[in-house]
Amino acid sequence: MNTEQLEKLDLLSTNELLELLGTELQRNRLDAKDSDAPEVAGKKALQTYSRTFQDRICQSPTIQKFLQSEKTFKRVEIIAAIADVISGFLTGVSLATVSVLIAREGISSYCDN
Repeated sequence: MNTEQLEKLDLLSTNELLELLGTELQRNRLDAKDSDAPEVAGKKALQTYSRTFQDRICQSPTIQKFLQSEKTFKRVEIIAAIADVISGFLTGVSLATVSVLIAREGISSYCDN
């Protein structure tokens, strides 16, 4: 996904992103009950993914550079870095969607939890 596509995805509301994630999960029959509304399925999955990926993301040398730098980075750079870290561990859903949702929490806050 290119920078422009990531920026467009980042313009969606959190609820729209969760719904998109839930729809992808249900379509691919991954970790989602058909009875759940897509947004609910997306929120549950994000909680699961977030816990699973937190150590990998926060210990990544690239993410550490973001955390330790005084420079201000574009959010799209952080989203791309998160997607790169989790790319080998997530299938069946959009890396970009999950990455945008994680980045929205704020990488410092995400890694402090």
